[in-house]
Amino acid sequence: MQPELSTRRRLLAASLSRYEEADRAWQSAGTGAIGAPGSALRRRHDARMRALARVEAARAKLRIARDRLAARAAAPA
Repeated sequence: MQPELSTRRRLLAASLSRYEEADRAWQSAGTGAIGAPGSALRRRHDARMRALARVEAARAKLRIARDRLAARAAAPA
């Protein structure tokens, strides 16, 4: 396995784990209005949204690394 891909996969796995943790915390807080700025529910929602953004960024970085590796492999030596 290419070191670049394994690094990106670890990043994605860590990001997914953090998102799942933030999502569980947000869901355990209950449903309803997000709340006032600074409230516990708002902080959990914001943490969940930041974690989701990190997951999306990690997926994009992994895709770019795969594409770069495929282009290198396809290029004539």
